[in-house]
Amino acid sequence: MKEIAEHFINESREFLSAKYLPKIERCLEQLTDEDVWWRPNEESNSIGNLVLNLEGNVREWLVGGVGNLPLSASGSGSSTSGK
Repeated sequence: MKEIAEHFINESREFLSAKYLPKIERCLEQLTDEDVWWRPNEESNSIGNLVLNLEGNVREWLVGGVGNLPLSASGSGSSTSGK
C-alpha cells in the first residue's frame, strides 16, 4: 500500500508542477492586473480570486492531506478576500 501512495504522490506532484502550473502561468502572463481582478458583477469571482483559492486548496491538500501536517491559519489562501 505504501508503494501505491508514494506513486500517487509522485504522479500528482509531477502533474501539478509540470502540466498545470505552466498552463496557469501562460494564461496569467497574457492578462493585465486589471484583467486579473476584474469581475463582471458583485456575485462573480475575479480570476485572481480563483487563483488564490486554488493555491490555498492545493496547499491544504498537499500539506494537510498528503503530508499529514497541521496547517497554520495564515498559511492557507482559501480564505482570502481578493480585491
